Amino acid sequence: MRPTRLWTALLLSGMLLPSAAMAQKSTYTAPNGPTEMAPPAGSNPYQRPADHPAVMGMGGMMPPGQGMMPQGPSPYGYDAMQVGYAGQMGPGPMGPGPAPMGQGQMMMDPSVAPAGYGAPGCATCGPDCGCGPNCGCGPGACAGGNCAAGGCLNGGCCSGLLGFGLLGCEQYCGFGRGIGNPWDMSAYGGICSPRRFDVLVEATIFSLESNTRGLDFTSQGGANNFVLGADDIDYSHQGGVRISAMRTLTPGTELEFSFLGTGNWSGSAGVNGNADLFSPFSDFGIDPVDGWAETDESDFHQLGSSNSFNSFELNLRRPWTSANCWWQGAWWAGLRYVRVDDDAILVNQGGDGSLNYGVGANNDLWGAQLGGDLALRMTQRLTLSGFAEVGVYGNRASQESVLDLNNGAAIIREEAVSRRGSMVTEGGLVGTFQVTPKIAFRAGYQVVFIDGIALGSDNFNFDTGLGANLPAALAGRSTGVADNGSVLYHGATAGFDWRW
Repeated sequence: MRPTRLWTALLLSGMLLPSAAMAQKSTYTAPNGPTEMAPPAGSNPYQRPADHPAVMGMGGMMPPGQGMMPQGPSPYGYDAMQVGYAGQMGPGPMGPGPAPMGQGQMMMDPSVAPAGYGAPGCATCGPDCGCGPNCGCGPGACAGGNCAAGGCLNGGCCSGLLGFGLLGCEQYCGFGRGIGNPWDMSAYGGICSPRRFDVLVEATIFSLESNTRGLDFTSQGGANNFVLGADDIDYSHQGGVRISAMRTLTPGTELEFSFLGTGNWSGSAGVNGNADLFSPFSDFGIDPVDGWAETDESDFHQLGSSNSFNSFELNLRRPWTSANCWWQGAWWAGLRYVRVDDDAILVNQGGDGSLNYGVGANNDLWGAQLGGDLALRMTQRLTLSGFAEVGVYGNRASQESVLDLNNGAAIIREEAVSRRGSMVTEGGLVGTFQVTPKIAFRAGYQVVFIDGIALGSDNFNFDTGLGANLPAALAGRSTGVADNGSVLYHGATAGFDWRW
């Protein structure tokens, strides 16, 4: 308000106000001027309204012994004459007169935040401000006290599920401090924040299922009474690890490196007999009749197998977000190297000898892959997602065999290599919960399927030639690689990802 208009308002007020009201003013006479309003002794005329005694509406007067609010612009950024504190603002530039003290509604400048923040019914933030749904005092709520049921704990932490505020309280309280209500589904809750990490570490507990040629290794008492085969092996669950690191290259493009593996699965199966176990070297006792001394008319046969899997991949990712931010995803393309080692050993205790037959099959797969994921942002802290990727690979498969007859009396070594196309497919479901603004806990279930590889149990070679015993019958036979096997790894994963 300009000074001219203020002085005009004061002059008109002095002319129009009733004499009874004028008689209540405290006055003094200046030596060389008219009678003016006297400021109260020791008061600050530019005191902030929140600290000032109750003021009447514009056009009204101060209680006896107190001065009028200062005129003109206030050093606090608002016009003091336009702010009522306990009295009510008049309807016009010059109020209708005194308003009763303590009545009316507080009229605040829009730029000045009220003391009660966030929800109706919470005018002040005292020790018992309340953290309930109808009384939220915003950031720092209940920092100085404890609230009743549904309220706060220990210096401002909201109560809730398990006492950690997992069900939420107010926007920045309790377990959700710094990242909002854990179950808030609004944009204010943060579901539009980018879904990414810098480093991810997960533990894996995978099972292994092999799709082999289904060879039979032992028949008992006759050619068609099979009692031991490749399908009899059950592999144990094995732990492994996934480690990933991601870095932003350009806006909207990320480079990701990932390692998965270190598990070593193993299993075995065996059968006992009474000089009535026959092997495939003799076509189970048919050729020659009653078999070979080292492998047939045996008392014990055993088959063992082990498998390991390791993967390295490098991908370029392109993330995207839906308009409402509830759905987010990414697609990627990259290079991947997969190593699968599968070993098997067959032990035969023959009637007059023994055979230990070991096969090591190795697969080196190099290829390119495409992948993508889709995530549903339940809240800014909880995300459910699924992913899948598939790649085409060139596989260099090799097998190395060692046949130890009669405890080292004769040792035969055989090797072979093949090259073929293979496929690796991977997918899974993952749930992620943001524990802190930088650390998230994640758990899920994952599947890895690899097709077109050499397996140890597929590469036993039971061909024989002429000879009086196995060392002579096995000399000079042809070798090759059976590389049409497949493996399926699947199981639970759990770990943390971290961003800085």
